[in-house]
Amino acid sequence: MELIEALRNSYLTKGMTDDDVKELVALAEFVERDDLQDIVHANEVSFDLYVLLDGHVEVTTESGDIISRLKPGAIIGEFAFFEDGVRTATVMSVGKSRLLHVNGAKLMQHIDAHPSVGMALYRNLGRTLCDRLRSANIQIERLVSSL
Repeated sequence: MELIEALRNSYLTKGMTDDDVKELVALAEFVERDDLQDIVHANEVSFDLYVLLDGHVEVTTESGDIISRLKPGAIIGEFAFFEDGVRTATVMSVGKSRLLHVNGAKLMQHIDAHPSVGMALYRNLGRTLCDRLRSANIQIERLVSSL
C-alpha cells in the first residue's frame, strides 16, 4: 500500500483534495510495531499522529488499566496534538501492527502554510474525539447501571 493510498483511505484526510493528501505524504512514513511494543507512551512529549493500518492496539492508563482497544483506521495521538504534546495514555501493539506515522511538528508547519488543510484536519480530529467521548459515555452508563 502506498502512502498516498493509506492517507486517502484514512478518515484523517476526509474532505481534503487529492493534492492536499499528496502534500501530506511528505510528512508521513510507514512504521511497524511488534507484539507488546509501545507506539506512544504516557507522559512523553510529541505532537506526532499515527493511523493504525493493520493490526490491533490497546490504549492504557499509566497504571496499565485498559481504556480502549483500537482497530485499523483509528487515529492515535490526537489528544497530544491538540494539547501541549504530552501523551495522556500508552498505546501498545497487540500482535504485529502497521501504522502510518505523521510527523507532528512538520504537520503543524504545513497547517500554518495551508489553512484549508488545517481546517479539514481539525474537523476530522474533532470527529475522532467526539466518537471517543461518545464511546466513553456509553461505557460509563453501562458501569453505573450495573452497580
